[in-house]
Parts: sequence; C-alpha cells; structure tokens
Amino acid sequence: MDQKTNFNFSGEIGNLVQEIEEYLDLRYDIARLDITEKIVVLFSVFYSVMIFIILVPGIFMFLSFALSYYLGDIMGGPHFGFMIVGGIYLLLTIILIIFRKHLITRPVVKFLTNLILKS
Repeated sequence: MDQKTNFNFSGEIGNLVQEIEEYLDLRYDIARLDITEKIVVLFSVFYSVMIFIILVPGIFMFLSFALSYYLGDIMGGPHFGFMIVGGIYLLLTIILIIFRKHLITRPVVKFLTNLILKS
C-alpha cells in the first residue's frame, strides 16, 4: 500500500510539473502578444504623427501666404500682411513655449504610461 501511495504521489508531481510548464508557456505567449500589441500601437501612432508633421506645415504655408496677401491688400502693401502673419506666428510660439508642459509633455507622458502600464 505504501508503494501505491508513493506511485500516485509521483504521478501527481508529474502532473503538477506539466501544468506549471503549460502555465509558464501561456504566460510567455501572453507577454509576447502584449509587447507586440504595444509596439504596433507605438509604430502606428509614430507614423500618424509623421504624416501629420509632413502635411501640416505645407497646409500652414499656403494658408499663411493666402492670409498675408489678403491682409496686404487690405492694409495697402504685402509687407504689412507678412508682418501681421509673422506676428501671429510669434505670438503662437510664445504661447506654445509657455504652455508646453500642458500641451505637449503631459499628454505624451500620459499616453505612453497608459500604453505601457495597460494590463
């Protein structure tokens, strides 16, 4: 009877070891999938931002020229329109520098933290 109990005990340990191996394999697969998902999200956001960075300056350039010439016609000379538009951009730059933490840094940190720590 002692040998029977010992045999069942060995079988249970074998089953336990097999279950632990399967569990660790599943955890490894989940971790790989989670990392892959996060990398894909990061790259898609990166590519979206790059497209935005490429397209927006061109749009702003053409709109700036249009506004400058329009204001130049109203003010009596194109140089006045270009100075007004330049002043607008200078004001926007100063505002962006003052509020850069609220407008840029915090949203990026919050996005990356949520992405990395998301369970």
